[in-house]
Amino acid sequence: MKQKALIDCPACGNSLSKSASTCPKCGHPMDQANYPMLIAKYVLAFLGLMVLISLFAQASHR
Repeated sequence: MKQKALIDCPACGNSLSKSASTCPKCGHPMDQANYPMLIAKYVLAFLGLMVLISLFAQASHR
C-alpha cells in the first residue's frame, strides 16, 4: 500500500497530507505554491553572498 507524504501544520502541528490546501484541524492555509519561489530566493541569496566573498577575497590579495 502506498503511503501519502505527510507534513506538519506550522500553526498547530497536526499531521496532514502534503497535497492539502488547508489544515483540517485549524484551517491554516498551506500555501505550497510559494515553496519553490522561497527555495529560489535562498539559492540566489547564497550565490550572491559567494560572489561578494570572492570579490572581497580578490581585492584583499592586491
